[in-house]
Amino acid sequence: RGYGLRGRKIMNKTLVVAALAYLGLILSGCGSKQENLTDNYIDAMEDMRDTLQGVTDSASAKSAVPRIREIAQRLKQLGNELDTVEKTLSEQEREDLHKTFQARAEPISEEIDKETRRIGKFLTSDPEVLKEFIKAGRGR
Repeated sequence: RGYGLRGRKIMNKTLVVAALAYLGLILSGCGSKQENLTDNYIDAMEDMRDTLQGVTDSASAKSAVPRIREIAQRLKQLGNELDTVEKTLSEQEREDLHKTFQARAEPISEEIDKETRRIGKFLTSDPEVLKEFIKAGRGR
């Protein structure tokens, strides 16, 4: 049972931190490549949110693991690409894009956090699935 609480906290942090860690990257920069990467990243966040919303029990959590893993890997890849592009942008370009995309990314991140907390509550009774779910959220 102690693992369940710890696992739930890790799960919450895994998905939310992944989303928020790249939020700065998403919200920084300008130009068509940056905007496309940012749009793709936000789309991936929405995919993660939608996938998490479909998880209703341990069985659906287990079947969602491959999709969550795929989305988490996509978020990492996009984050790396955004990191590379970010280095080429001026401070003003970063600020401008931050203002544009913050309104889109923050609500999705909050919904992901809400869903991970909801899922964590019932997965504490199934530590094996919880462990798989957490690893998937890390893209592993």
